[in-house]
Amino acid sequence: MPTIELHKNAEDGIWVDALMLFPADDALRSSVFAAMRTSAEIKGAKKHDRIDIEVSTLNLILDAPSWNEIKSLTKEATKQGIVAGDVLASLYLMDRFGVPEPSMNKAIHIASEYAAESKWGDGKRLNVSERMIREAWVEYKSVAHLWAAFRLNQAYPFATKDGLFAESLCDFLAVAAGVLNFAVAFKPFRARGSQPILTRKEAWAPPKDIVPRNLNSKRVPDKILRYLKSYKAPYIGRI
Repeated sequence: MPTIELHKNAEDGIWVDALMLFPADDALRSSVFAAMRTSAEIKGAKKHDRIDIEVSTLNLILDAPSWNEIKSLTKEATKQGIVAGDVLASLYLMDRFGVPEPSMNKAIHIASEYAAESKWGDGKRLNVSERMIREAWVEYKSVAHLWAAFRLNQAYPFATKDGLFAESLCDFLAVAAGVLNFAVAFKPFRARGSQPILTRKEAWAPPKDIVPRNLNSKRVPDKILRYLKSYKAPYIGRI
């Protein structure tokens, strides 16, 4: 079980961000982390200011893709991560608010409906298919609880947008830990087999000193209920 380790400094949020973007590519994640960290260091600095950068960081930057390529990779990774987070957040909220028979199919339908009504930061429609949603889930399931916490913060705020990976990082990880506890215990309705949707072996665990935090709200997720009105269960057919 991989575990997120914090060093109690400003770099922790950058590392968690890089992990969410590239959970399965250690080399790319390290290079992107080094580039993002350096970008944060020079942000707001004057032309002739000097900053200290370790040789190890410089070596990672030399091996990293160009900054424009990193931004492009990050944009695409964010789209996939958000979709995976929406699937898990939908399951979490359906279970939390007592929606009958929560399932992966319902969660995928909700993610698809949300995508149809939303736009990315660049103004483009999400335009995701069921296949893309399932692929994003497989690719990002190891950090889906982190993306779910990110998305839950937008609907049930527990931190400011700018503080999520800064002063509120521990709160963010606590919510993610609560979602992870749900995910490793939850078995979708009528799912084949008896396996939960996520296992601790494959998920990036929050630090051991983080106390899981669960959603404590009576505000019903109206959008989810609205999206489910158009849901039609897939036809299984006769065995």
